[in-house]
Amino acid sequence: MNQRFTFLPKLIFFKKNIFLILALATFGLAFLLYIITEKGPLSATEDKYLYDVQNKIQEEVESSNKDLAKVVTLVSQSKDTTFSHLKIPTIHPYFIFKNGRPIFWSDSRFVPDYQLVEGTYNLKSVASVEGKFISNRRVVIASPDNFEIFSIIELYRQYESENEHLKTGYNANIFVSDPAQVDMSPAAATHLNMYSTTKEFLFSVKPLKGDSLKNQSIPANVILLGMLSMFFLVAYLLVVIWFMNKTHRYGRAFLILLGYFLLLRATMLFYNIPFIFYESDLFNKKYYDSSLIAPSLGDLMLNLLVVIVLLIYLVNYYYKMNRYFWLMHLPDAAKKVVSIIFIVLGCAVFHGFYAQLINIYEKSNYQLDISLSIDFFDKTLKLSSLTTFILVSMVYFL
Repeated sequence: MNQRFTFLPKLIFFKKNIFLILALATFGLAFLLYIITEKGPLSATEDKYLYDVQNKIQEEVESSNKDLAKVVTLVSQSKDTTFSHLKIPTIHPYFIFKNGRPIFWSDSRFVPDYQLVEGTYNLKSVASVEGKFISNRRVVIASPDNFEIFSIIELYRQYESENEHLKTGYNANIFVSDPAQVDMSPAAATHLNMYSTTKEFLFSVKPLKGDSLKNQSIPANVILLGMLSMFFLVAYLLVVIWFMNKTHRYGRAFLILLGYFLLLRATMLFYNIPFIFYESDLFNKKYYDSSLIAPSLGDLMLNLLVVIVLLIYLVNYYYKMNRYFWLMHLPDAAKKVVSIIFIVLGCAVFHGFYAQLINIYEKSNYQLDISLSIDFFDKTLKLSSLTTFILVSMVYFL
């Protein structure tokens, strides 16, 4: 009988806190998996970093191959070798040499010497004072002339004179975070070597040791378990908030909701979620880097959505909160002071939102003028900016 009485409270506690228990269990599993995978000569974060670099460089090579196919078709099907005729849109810069002499260059900021890129190969890593590159080569034989076409994939770019648009650094399309070192020769540790899909050696890379790598290259399964833990936690919090609303503890419910959203957004910003799973322009820092809490346009939109949810809760329950009743029973003189404070805060909030709208224009690396093209609504970033304007307006009027 005593065992039955002790079992029932445990069963009731388990049912009442099932989502909290699941949240703690999945978080513990994620932490344990992270500790296990980080042990050994090659940690899971380094392994994922190298895996990402390998995939990205192969994607860049494939893109370069497509560029070269278009240029080869142009050169082989026409005898016109004028500069204007040889110019076509490509993703990577390309250069055409006729019998060892340059006759076309798509990028005037860097024209490689023929001695740097010459040879019999398809892919080769090259280094110069301008940086480190992958040279992708094709040959068109048109007797009596030989044309060599080189597509250049940037790994590291060095500029003598830097400005806002030209900055020395690694190619962000290949390296999510800067490596410690990139060499043009194979490394003794073979896992550091990068190859093409045809198993041609390209370069070797040494990952950077430190938190910057772990923040962006943490294993996806660990992050998925962490996000699952957050999902169970929000389910538990919804039950808790519903219970608090039933018992008229609206202020505490709001603080719990606020605390959860702060924890969620801090975690997402620290681990670069969702960009780590899906590298969309919306969450890419290079298109919009406003501040630490809004490093991308997508993060700004998520922050605004969180604020809207919190404000909707306040709009529905503020008049039932104890703090509201306390304000209503203040002396008239104190009410006037509070009113003035709210007016000043309202003006400050208005100025803050206005500054945020200006930031989207000033700190975004894309044009927002709707009159520039008729395909405005086909551009993800432009349409997202318009959505952000709407969200900012909603937050202010709420």
